[in-house]
Amino acid sequence: DNEETPQFRKPGYGPKDIIVNPDNYSISDLMRMVKQGDIEIAPRFQRNFIWDKTRQSRLIESIFLGLPLPAIYLSEYDDGRMTIVDGLQRISTIRDFMNDKLRLCNMEYFDNCNGKTFSELHLPDLQLRRFYRTQITCFKIDYRSPNQLKYDLFRRLNTGGKALNDQEIRNCLSRNNVQDTLYNMISSQEFKTATCNSIKDNRMAAQESALRFICFYNLYTNDSGLAGYDGNMSRTLDSCVEELNETPIEKLNKYVDLFKNSMKQAHNLFGDYAFRKVTPNYNSTRKNTINKSLMLAISILLATHREYCELTIGRNLTGELAILLENDRQFSDAISWSTTTKKSILYVFECLKNNLFDKFLLSNNE
Repeated sequence: DNEETPQFRKPGYGPKDIIVNPDNYSISDLMRMVKQGDIEIAPRFQRNFIWDKTRQSRLIESIFLGLPLPAIYLSEYDDGRMTIVDGLQRISTIRDFMNDKLRLCNMEYFDNCNGKTFSELHLPDLQLRRFYRTQITCFKIDYRSPNQLKYDLFRRLNTGGKALNDQEIRNCLSRNNVQDTLYNMISSQEFKTATCNSIKDNRMAAQESALRFICFYNLYTNDSGLAGYDGNMSRTLDSCVEELNETPIEKLNKYVDLFKNSMKQAHNLFGDYAFRKVTPNYNSTRKNTINKSLMLAISILLATHREYCELTIGRNLTGELAILLENDRQFSDAISWSTTTKKSILYVFECLKNNLFDKFLLSNNE
């Protein structure tokens, strides 16, 4: 499905709203803050984007050589804790080295260090103290700055090698409870069954589908339909992460249950064709890939309209969905082109509710 990138928009805040303070921290200060949790390093962060051992070793060698290290950007929460906007690989490398989890290799100037861990080096006191005292410039985004600034800065600064996609960036800026929640949603058997294990998470596509569920569940259940959605999917999901970062774990756990139940109901109704475009002869054609728009609307409608739940057992609406897609060109287009515009999403929700679920579940039950 074709998701169009929204037209360039002003960020919604001005230069005067941005509060960024420079600060110098020694390596020992930074590691102490990491250990105490004052700088949060998420355990599931960017598993696919960790530097290789050579690059990690060269960073340590730069410190031994006394070379200045690139600045690190931190973002402050209102409780004083900080998350890393740019520089995670550097901080992780230093932490791993000091915890003996990095064996140095391919050092150019200190080739006698190759093959050794931190404690095996037996650094002289002078060199050890210099290592600990090495200063790194940190730019701290004050918690009073606009939340969106973190995401915009990350997209500009991200220097960790491969360019990260939007959901990978959100993952970097999510607190641990939020990461765990999304992970629990996509690790569930219900999700795997409903999607036939076909949404991979190596670039966080699965986690984005779980985040979309939470985001639009909240939008849809606040009695205004989807009035709160402005058509900018990326920004909407960024804002959702910020809200979830402040949400207690008990409430986050409720989303996991809602999602799992919704996946189960969807599989009841559509079997292995859940969330896929189908044609009337769907049994004899190759299965299409998961359609994000169908997945979003079907899962939210099933999660919010409890009256459907007990009516999904023993029913199959795949044929009815195929006929609807064939007969309603606007519906077919809305899940195929410019799928994240407000108009498209509204139409998909209304069409599925009125012409599929209400029509074939509720009316048959009366």
